[in-house]
Amino acid sequence: MSSIRAACLLCAALFAMVKGFTHEDMKDALLKKLGLSEVPRIHKRDLENLVIPTHIKNKYVSMLKLHHARKRRSLPSLAGILRGIPGNADISGEFVYSDTTRQRVVFEMTSRIPENNEVTMAELKLFKKAPHKRSVPERKGHRPVNNARVSIYWVEPLKDGSNRTSLVDSRLIPIHETGWKSFDVTQAVHYWSKSRMEMPMHLEVWIEGERPAVTRQKWPSVSVSQLKIQTTTHWENLSLFFTPSASRSLGKRGFKLC
Repeated sequence: MSSIRAACLLCAALFAMVKGFTHEDMKDALLKKLGLSEVPRIHKRDLENLVIPTHIKNKYVSMLKLHHARKRRSLPSLAGILRGIPGNADISGEFVYSDTTRQRVVFEMTSRIPENNEVTMAELKLFKKAPHKRSVPERKGHRPVNNARVSIYWVEPLKDGSNRTSLVDSRLIPIHETGWKSFDVTQAVHYWSKSRMEMPMHLEVWIEGERPAVTRQKWPSVSVSQLKIQTTTHWENLSLFFTPSASRSLGKRGFKLC
């Protein structure tokens, strides 16, 4: 009983000390710690001549970058949110033909999208492998090649045997990196759904130099050959995310197609 009473008295004493520690007390403590008699008055000319030590500046920049990186990681993407729904998987594609700069992949879409549902987002995931040799002999007058442009086209086979293509996504891919790269092919799925839906969906992957406007002869051959994409079927994945259409809306829940 005495120990409980002592604990209560200690808490009361601490509470009184905290309550009695005012803003002025805090200011006086800081001034005493810094060896100052009053709060310094900073003028504009003082700020103009202010010199920040390099190690302090570097520390601030590193902390700022770390803060931005944590902030980006803490904000989940829509694809990540929908991908987390259990019981869903990706669709594998099948290559029709491929060469150094162009690859055609086909997705069987029959019965993949449930009735009265519409696709809200679609992702094509490709696996990029870095080249074995990082150092490439530079040619005189050419800057080092670090990126290649990868473009995704929707292909519509026409009845006369020709093809009609539409660009749906294009971005620069670093040559010397390895990993999965995602492309937004939502527009391609919309194109396919408005055309002959009984046919598979055809996509083409085009690999070009960093600046397609420059003729290929002006580019080192490594600008294309160094961007290697796996051509085995299981590497290609198409993720579809859909919601009930307005006619039979059951809420805002998202689904990923199995």
